[in-house]
Amino acid sequence: MRSTFKLLFYINRNKVRSDGTTAVLCRISIDGKKS
Repeated sequence: MRSTFKLLFYINRNKVRSDGTTAVLCRISIDGKKS
């Protein structure tokens, strides 16, 4: 059985720390379903 997956990286601009850095979030989907 073969599976496909996607990785989507995005920056969480809503929570900027005092030193100017922010978190990088990753969304993983396998066969079109969110994991």
